[in-house]
Amino acid sequence: MVVEDEVLIALDLVDMLQSEGAAIVAETDSVDEALKILSDSMTIDCVLLDFNLKGESAAPVARHLMSAGTPFLILTAYDASLLPDEFRACEIVQKPCDHARLIKSISRLVVR
Repeated sequence: MVVEDEVLIALDLVDMLQSEGAAIVAETDSVDEALKILSDSMTIDCVLLDFNLKGESAAPVARHLMSAGTPFLILTAYDASLLPDEFRACEIVQKPCDHARLIKSISRLVVR
């Protein structure tokens, strides 16, 4: 699942993931929609989560993912030290990121 509010970045992420053989079960650009999708009964192996969605913190989505045990990584253009303490131990990838690093991070999450 891709949760990203920047259209070009979202398209790039989806294209990169699909070229690596991933199936994108959902994508959205808002906290409310992400929470709605996650409350459905579909199986999601991993979520790429932009932490700032249209100026809104994605913390509620991250908390939901943590409580559900769903692997996710945080994508952010901000310094990781600006994230709330509860998320600093999460896998964090700085934007812009290169595809090889992102694939490595996703691979670490999915094989856990």
